Amino acid sequence: MSLVKLLKFLIFHPDQIPGLIILGLNFHKAKHSLTKAAKNLAAITAFDTASAEKSAAAAI
Repeated sequence: MSLVKLLKFLIFHPDQIPGLIILGLNFHKAKHSLTKAAKNLAAITAFDTASAEKSAAAAI
């Protein structure tokens, strides 16, 4: 949605402003949580890969 369309919408629907603010905050919080989860998953995957490589090297 372009900025102009958003401003026109808010002029005619000012009662929607609190909901849009909450929606924006929820998206920010969700983005932060997903980024944190992705970093944790990457760290776990890297650890598992390193462990598997060490086990394979020890088995040889």
